[in-house]
Amino acid sequence: MCHEKLDQEFVDLLLDQDYGEVEVAAFRELAAVLGVGVAETAFMGDELPDIPLLRLVGFAATVPEAVAEVRAAVHYVTRQRGGDGAVREVADLIRHARQMNGGAR
Repeated sequence: MCHEKLDQEFVDLLLDQDYGEVEVAAFRELAAVLGVGVAETAFMGDELPDIPLLRLVGFAATVPEAVAEVRAAVHYVTRQRGGDGAVREVADLIRHARQMNGGAR
């Protein structure tokens, strides 16, 4: 019972913090250092704090077991579950799209 209470307190703390905005700021900085626009990037996330970044990038994806709010915020929900080929599925999708687009970024 104590473990469940601690888990809920952690979830409440996580949701109270603005981690998503910290993630966005760090991502913008990384994109600037790499010389790419955020619209040229992709991101996969599956939890509520990921939503601001999912809404920022050019291509956002998640796994089928992600929370409903995340699934609603992305461009693509993988067929594969997290830990069972979901990242590979998105990487292949992006690679295929680039090939169809003449190799463009």
